[in-house]
Amino acid sequence: DHAGHALVTLYIATTTEGWADIADALRVEEPKCSRAAGTCGEPYYAYPYMIIFMVLMALILMNLLVTVVLGNFLDARVAEGQESLFEVIEQFRERWTEHDPTGTQLVDVSVMLRLLPTLPSSIWDRSVPKIRGKQRSVWIHFLRQLEKFHIPIGRDHSVHYADAIASIAGRLFCISVADAVEASQRTAHGVTWQGRTLSVHQHFAAIKLTRAVRHY
Repeated sequence: DHAGHALVTLYIATTTEGWADIADALRVEEPKCSRAAGTCGEPYYAYPYMIIFMVLMALILMNLLVTVVLGNFLDARVAEGQESLFEVIEQFRERWTEHDPTGTQLVDVSVMLRLLPTLPSSIWDRSVPKIRGKQRSVWIHFLRQLEKFHIPIGRDHSVHYADAIASIAGRLFCISVADAVEASQRTAHGVTWQGRTLSVHQHFAAIKLTRAVRHY
């Protein structure tokens, strides 16, 4: 019973509500109390004890409050970011099904070249940069963007849905191309990476080079 009252009293002191009255009660001496009954206080230690206790508890509670608030804030930001990432993948899935209504999970590489530029600007940069005051070729910029995804293609020039999603997820979560390729080599879905496997950007570069040679 006394322990419960003591905890409640300490909790009240932590809130700085009536802490001076509590400190005065801790300084009570005879004849207002009984040493034998253990109801007397310590006049020399009452105020130092209360001050140290309140300072320590204030620091602990403040750090705890900041930790909880920041933790909830960061969790909310992460949840919001994940929701937007899932929206990007969901929108891509809907566009994919328009070209793959039967659910084969395969589309031609030409379809993939049309789907990728529809991705958000956060992972597909639509602004063509300038180099030494001159604007870079649109096709070179397009090729650079394709290279960042590094999506493998099959021998029949098809792209697997799982490989496309894995590459997009890698871009969304800022995974480097080298790490994405290494991860793809360990997977069993889609067109797993091998030394002779071509990617979408290599296929696109080959097409542009072939057309340039034919033009000249």
